[in-house]
Amino acid sequence: MNWKTVAAQDLTSAEFSTWRRLQETAPFLANPFFSPMFVQTVAAVKDNVEVAVLKVGSRAMAYLPFERQGGHAAGPVAGCVAEIQGAIVDPATAWDMLDCLQCADLHSWDYQCVPQWQKPLTRWSFCEREFPFIDLSQGFDVYSQQRKAAGSSQITQAQRKARKLEREVGPCRLELNSLDDAAFDALREWKSAQYRRTKTRDMFQLSWVIELLQRLRTIESPDFAGMLSVLYAGDAIVAVHFGIRSRNVLAWWFPTYNPQFEKYSPGAVFLTQLCEAAPEAGLVRIDLGQGEERYKQSFKSSDILVTEGCVSRRPLKRLLRKSWMQTRDWVNNSPQCGKPLRAMRHIHRWMQSQKQ
Repeated sequence: MNWKTVAAQDLTSAEFSTWRRLQETAPFLANPFFSPMFVQTVAAVKDNVEVAVLKVGSRAMAYLPFERQGGHAAGPVAGCVAEIQGAIVDPATAWDMLDCLQCADLHSWDYQCVPQWQKPLTRWSFCEREFPFIDLSQGFDVYSQQRKAAGSSQITQAQRKARKLEREVGPCRLELNSLDDAAFDALREWKSAQYRRTKTRDMFQLSWVIELLQRLRTIESPDFAGMLSVLYAGDAIVAVHFGIRSRNVLAWWFPTYNPQFEKYSPGAVFLTQLCEAAPEAGLVRIDLGQGEERYKQSFKSSDILVTEGCVSRRPLKRLLRKSWMQTRDWVNNSPQCGKPLRAMRHIHRWMQSQKQ
């Protein structure tokens, strides 16, 4: 076995086919963030995207997409907005991440959300988190009944709010895959306002993120597509979501809603109607992404474990990265986190800006 590194844009159609075949070897590799088309679309807006390919003779056994940062450091493709990352590899294949780094002339590879079962990566992890998902493989009715049996009343409440919204504003309709430019503009405006309210980094201030989303909007193929979904009440836009989908999995990515309709719980109404419409569109799972937001806990069917860590050929780099993550988590969990957390955010934003 040996690794070679290629520019993402130089992948051949044969390599695409092998990549897609490897995605079928583990359920969560079906997430569209693992798609070769996602990697190539990011490469069209960022010039540092590469792919390490593990080969036995002429046969590709694994793909590990990454962004080269500062020469010898690497991170996930679209790392600050990518919801999940890792190698596209059959779980039964043995491979070594240090060999990959050496062949790619890398000293380290930072990651934030790698499935726990990818042991060659996750043995370098510092922490584990839950990655919730919605299972619609048996249809919406079964999913809804399962959530009620688990003690969640979220769907029932959302359906009641939808009826109230229809009475007081107008008939609700969901466009699962919309081409409405006004809805996309509303998404950008409302999401940026949400980032400001929550004092979190505004991803839409990064020009490459906007260009990436614009490119993804134009992709429509059986294996991968961008998907702008819009909930209307009458003629008014109530909520918008932009995500990406594979053949049967939707990645929940950029959701937002019109603050004028906040009293109707527009986010919950929107997600409920999206779940109801998804099976007919061939979607059997919605991956909600890591995070402990209350609505994710109410809507999720289950979780997988994902990990955060740093693979490094330099022990000091790994130690510093581990210390940073532990300090960050301590500050986040501290009841006195106000000023320290703001300071940590400023430092983190500066560190991220050096990688763009």
